[in-house]
Amino acid sequence: LYLKISLILQTLQSSWVLFSFILSYTLGSVISDSLVLKVLDNLNVAEKATMPYLEIIETFYNLGAISDLKLRKKSKESANSDFSVLTTSYEKKKNQLNLLQSGITITIEGSIEIPHIDNLFIATLNPSDYTLAAITTPFNTITLRIPKNGSQVTGITIDGLDYEKKTLLIAAVGTKNLVQVTKERIILLEISEMSDEKFNFKGELAPSEGYILFTELFNDQLYIVTSRNRLIVYDLSKNSIQEKGKADISFKPCYFTINEDHIAIAGWNQEDVYFYDRAKLVEVGKLSLKMLGVKSLKFTTLGTSNNTYLFCGFIDGMLRAIKYSYIKDGNSHNIAN
Repeated sequence: LYLKISLILQTLQSSWVLFSFILSYTLGSVISDSLVLKVLDNLNVAEKATMPYLEIIETFYNLGAISDLKLRKKSKESANSDFSVLTTSYEKKKNQLNLLQSGITITIEGSIEIPHIDNLFIATLNPSDYTLAAITTPFNTITLRIPKNGSQVTGITIDGLDYEKKTLLIAAVGTKNLVQVTKERIILLEISEMSDEKFNFKGELAPSEGYILFTELFNDQLYIVTSRNRLIVYDLSKNSIQEKGKADISFKPCYFTINEDHIAIAGWNQEDVYFYDRAKLVEVGKLSLKMLGVKSLKFTTLGTSNNTYLFCGFIDGMLRAIKYSYIKDGNSHNIAN
């Protein structure tokens, strides 16, 4: 199987890739030419193989330079078309949050100006009738209430959240819990049965293995990488924060990503991406990138069922898509590209 990418690499200085729904993606650019793309399966008779490729559906020049993208679905059971895209963008000194609504085409439904946006997180909990958007700036964290049916954005204050520290992640755990990760600690809250704007404090934890560099939530399990080169996993599914396992990383990590079977970790001054078994937390293989400067990593299947791709973003603006395969064989998964 092959991957054909046409036109996508003509987008200058691509910054963010959002896997919007099963077969569509949004590529955010810092040069104000962001794209909405669709994955198509084309049968190549000569090769006798399916070749997923990307087709540009729409180009946005009016959003400003994209600094972050997130998907908002009205519920986890929503149809693929029942979604909105939230973007943060900037133009010179102007920063704003944009709400793009799906339909025949994606249109800008609403926007709000917020200075100095660093990052964007969203969470949808039941039985709330809104999406919680959390925006981080160099100075604080701002939480916003976006109705599921509508575009009016209002501020909301959630007791128990740390609004002063640098936030690395705010996400929904299951349908009723909310987790916040800062560089110093992990905070777990539960939505109140009395009011969908009130939360009950369930616990917090400060890792003893250094401060938190990176974090990702996968299947209600929280993965963190610390300043002491440790990979630690916490189970959040039981309404508490329980350590599930940890592993040493033999290099200084710069980014990581997770899928069903693997954790991929890139390191400063490393030309390889190292793969760990997600369940056992043991190193099982590596892929050679033959260049330094990884800024971001993302797993995707590109809508296919038999292949896994690793998207690697580099500091110089290059975006590389690597198709890889593996066979589990003890402590080696025979990973190859």
